[in-house]
Amino acid sequence: MLTIYKIITNLLYFFCLPVLILKGRKEPEIWKQRRAINLSSVFGGKGSKNEAEANRPVRLWFHASSVGETKVLARLVASFKKKHPEMIYYVSNYTVAGKALSKQLFPDAFGRFYFPLDCYYPLKRLFALLSVAPPDGVVMVETEIWPYFIDSCRKNNLPIFLANGRLSEKSTGRYRILKSSFGKLFAPYKKFLMQSDVDRKRMISIGAETKRVHAIGNIKHDPENVDRAEKRLQIRDSLQLKEDGFLFIAASTRPGEEEMICDAVAVATKSCPTMKTIIAPRHLERLGDVQEILKQKNLPYAMYSDPSASRLDSNILLMDRIGLLSDLFYGADLAFVGGTLTDIGGHNIIEPVLCGVPVLYGPSIFNVNPAHDIISHGNYGRMVSTGNELTKAVDSYASGQIKFAVMLPDKGSSADRIADIILGEL
Repeated sequence: MLTIYKIITNLLYFFCLPVLILKGRKEPEIWKQRRAINLSSVFGGKGSKNEAEANRPVRLWFHASSVGETKVLARLVASFKKKHPEMIYYVSNYTVAGKALSKQLFPDAFGRFYFPLDCYYPLKRLFALLSVAPPDGVVMVETEIWPYFIDSCRKNNLPIFLANGRLSEKSTGRYRILKSSFGKLFAPYKKFLMQSDVDRKRMISIGAETKRVHAIGNIKHDPENVDRAEKRLQIRDSLQLKEDGFLFIAASTRPGEEEMICDAVAVATKSCPTMKTIIAPRHLERLGDVQEILKQKNLPYAMYSDPSASRLDSNILLMDRIGLLSDLFYGADLAFVGGTLTDIGGHNIIEPVLCGVPVLYGPSIFNVNPAHDIISHGNYGRMVSTGNELTKAVDSYASGQIKFAVMLPDKGSSADRIADIILGEL
């Protein structure tokens, strides 16, 4: 399987090379880094092959594909730095949004770069650079399987650790067909640290060695060490929202969901005139689409980053920046998390709850089933199956007709446990 994969990917690389070169001229940072060109400034100059091993700090390469994984990685890196403050680390991302967030979250990273294309020449160039000061291991956040990259790690004796791993039922069924090939491919993995026992069993079923696979917990469920009451006041003051005001945040919304959210807001605002809403589409490229929906629904709005004072008078703010919701949730009274009323499988529905905020979400939750179990059992929110149900739930909560619990019990840090396990293997 691996040989066939290599042949196909290398042929595609050469076939697409002219396009990649053109892209490299238009967007040099993205496409040159994905081809592992001009990366010497990322890897060069910090240590050498000859540095004293006894005094060398821990050096790790962390990979987080996009925004959600990058937020998880921020918590994980913090746990590593508590144990090794002198740690040298690199961060790679696959998406543009993930890379932009990494720049904000990891200012002290020795290097931040785009993950290479999974084929021969980019990986050859990348590992040649890494050989000057090789990392002690690669920590991949959540589950990405890049066969050529994994095999390159094996050839270069670079151990891989999967952190906060998960496998959907759909992916498991697809991967299980290649179980015999995956068993060999997974050789460089020291540990598979999965979110739940279901994920652990799924990873074993596709070929991972049982003794290397552990259910640790989900870093997204780790409580943050913050004063929630103080944080709430800070956020609400920044929005000029009084304590008796009501803040509703619709997060990570997808096409088809914004119309339902607008209908819910229009009804709930009649019951609760002090209500303010923040709508945050999952992808900022869709801001124009969401603006059109707001205009069609005849709902006045302002952009969140609008510097004018009139922004604070608006009852609806359209989020046009990334990386802010994890803080804004602390100031909210109710949240909705998208990708659930359309067949996406759900985004991080537990995040508002960790901030002490009840959450609403739709029935498409195959990516976040463990979080749904926690929320439904603890009455930290509610599933709504349709736009009408969403409207009723938002209206009922805004008018005080229904109540939810808002405090998850502290079960300790999964990030700390993962860091301990990985450091113990190095």
